[in-house]
Amino acid sequence: QIRTSDGFKVDAIGADTAFVLALSASSGGALSDFGAMGVQQFGGSMAEQCTGLALSGGVLYVTGSLTSSNAGVGWFGPYASVGGADAFVLALNAANGMGVAAFGSAGVQTFGGTSDDIAAAVSVGSGGVYIAGSFGSTDAGVGALGTVSTAGSADAFVLALAAGAEARSTVEAPTS
Repeated sequence: QIRTSDGFKVDAIGADTAFVLALSASSGGALSDFGAMGVQQFGGSMAEQCTGLALSGGVLYVTGSLTSSNAGVGWFGPYASVGGADAFVLALNAANGMGVAAFGSAGVQTFGGTSDDIAAAVSVGSGGVYIAGSFGSTDAGVGALGTVSTAGSADAFVLALAAGAEARSTVEAPTS
């Protein structure tokens, strides 16, 4: 369970659920219009983790890692890791916590392959959403398996997504 500062209890979706808690800047109380009683979750039956967030206009971008085969925004859903851990980016309406329909699939975009691919940070600028992290796959892709391959056992990545979440480019660089 997740408890807000106002004493509300929100049941977690799975074992380890990624979540965003929206608080009033003036009172510190939960913003009840955001998600369920101020909490929006992303998760499934396995483990999801948030590692970064960025706000641009009325959209909150959240990134992290996904290991479930049934993750969703607010409850179980259709999003699945294609192997190991995959990176995810959520685009949430900052007022109500709902997924932004024009971004990815109902506000969710993934990046990964059959090994561990982990997002560490997210930034927004110049009309794009930029995600940085590390990946170990030889078949990573945006939204599904792809052709992006490590040069070694693990490399750093920067993923650039357009506001509509179609991948503009994926840049990889060795970590050593």
